[in-house]
Amino acid sequence: CFYSTQSVQDLYMFAHGHDYRAALKDFTLVSGNVPLPPRYAFGVLYSRYWAYSDVEEMEIVREYQRHGLPLDVLVTDMDWHITYYNGKRDQAGQQMGWTGFTWDSHLFPGPSSFL
Repeated sequence: CFYSTQSVQDLYMFAHGHDYRAALKDFTLVSGNVPLPPRYAFGVLYSRYWAYSDVEEMEIVREYQRHGLPLDVLVTDMDWHITYYNGKRDQAGQQMGWTGFTWDSHLFPGPSSFL
């Protein structure tokens, strides 16, 4: 890798032939242990790009349960918050739109109980 005549680069060489375990062991001595991703990252993740309500989202969970299917992550996509409401202002005085911090009471009338 060449960035400039003043750049410095460290190079490491791990020559272990076919002893891959030893190569990985030595690599982690230099780099540190790599944590495993969280368990849910290997599971079933449900997401859809759609404006849906708390009732619809709970129905999705019930359907997975009814069919005995695992569901590790259910993404509540971007339409849970207030988006573009005719020039209204949020608590910071900014025009509402993709705030991410204001629940749309039409879709989620009780966000605390939903969570």
